[in-house]
Amino acid sequence: LAFTSGGVAYFLQNATLQTVTWLDGVSVIDVGFINQYFLFLAAEGDGFYYSEPGDVNQGDTTNFISAEADANQYKRLLVLDQRIWLQGSRVHQVFVDNSATDPDNPFVADFSGVIQQGTLAPASGTIFDNSIGWLGRNQSGAGIAYRNNGYNPVAISNKGVEAQWATYRVID
Repeated sequence: LAFTSGGVAYFLQNATLQTVTWLDGVSVIDVGFINQYFLFLAAEGDGFYYSEPGDVNQGDTTNFISAEADANQYKRLLVLDQRIWLQGSRVHQVFVDNSATDPDNPFVADFSGVIQQGTLAPASGTIFDNSIGWLGRNQSGAGIAYRNNGYNPVAISNKGVEAQWATYRVID
């Protein structure tokens, strides 16, 4: 079990809570897991760190994947269907496991997996019904709920809900 709180990554081992020591000095805002790798989204939002396979507390700060799809700040990291989904303020970017091909570069961007719709509320990012959901903005800046259909955003909120959100001072 690994999680983050206050920018610090923690893990539970033998009923003892410990910090991920190799990430000392790195502010982490989200944690994920895929194919024996623990993933840590950097608070700066420009990419993610990964552990050595099978050990959350083994790694190096050079184990970093930069997410360069857009001038974007990544806010949330989700893992679905053997893909890493980074939800950003402007776009979503998808990464796939490349460790069988190149263990020194275990994750690569799927550039067909860039969704041109960002998240308005990082905590809204969730997995449901085998898809990713989030609260974003439409072209006029109003709040709208989306889910992915492959690499396309699909609106799932209705006009009534969106009109109610428009009355809120803050919806993030």
